[in-house]
Amino acid sequence: MGNSLMNKTFDSYLVEKSEMLKITDDTFFIVFKEIDGLVYYPGQFCMIDAGKNVLTRKPFTLGRYGNAPSISVKIVGEGSRYIVESTDKIDMLAPLGNAFTPDGKNGVVLVAPSCFAEGLFISEYFDVPLYVASKTPFNERFMEHFRGYKVSFLLGNEAFLSLLDELNNSSYDWIFVSGSKVMERLAVERLSNKLTYVSLNEYMGCGIGACKSCAVETKEGIKHVCTDGPVFRGDYIWTR
Repeated sequence: MGNSLMNKTFDSYLVEKSEMLKITDDTFFIVFKEIDGLVYYPGQFCMIDAGKNVLTRKPFTLGRYGNAPSISVKIVGEGSRYIVESTDKIDMLAPLGNAFTPDGKNGVVLVAPSCFAEGLFISEYFDVPLYVASKTPFNERFMEHFRGYKVSFLLGNEAFLSLLDELNNSSYDWIFVSGSKVMERLAVERLSNKLTYVSLNEYMGCGIGACKSCAVETKEGIKHVCTDGPVFRGDYIWTR
């Protein structure tokens, strides 16, 4: 039986990798074997054990590849390296957070490589285009693997800024952005004509609302990423 959290349920699962693709030199797309009983929706996340030398679990927004859960991991420390390199089963707490429910069907998704799993899931779930923007080169095999999908790869700041200007004058109803704080804030400010959503992938100590470490200030007061998000309207977080 799952644990109750604000009328939601979550459980602990031992997950095993089935596939891993290198996105860039330091970022990986990890697909796990299918998990019976795990039901989740775009925008929700998981907390993953990061090895015996790391005290807290690490948060990752959930993706779906086929019928299997997936995540994207950028190696930034011992915990993320363990998740990428481990051959053992990994303990995952999921699903957590709230599903992403956009206002309208005509949208587009823009993510950094570290958020590719999330972006692919949203793109396929809502049948909208996905753009992946990176400062460093993509792995050629990775791009070839996703040829035929609704995915476009952009390299460099100039291409990213050009896309923002193009999207700002497009007919899309909404734009979902997930990446670094700098990337998300720049997108919200530059997409002045559009309804934007951002996935705030801040560090979360517990993921269930107990530690209060993921508090963010919004136009509606203080919110917590793990229980009120992780997806928020961009204009509720930053003033244009």
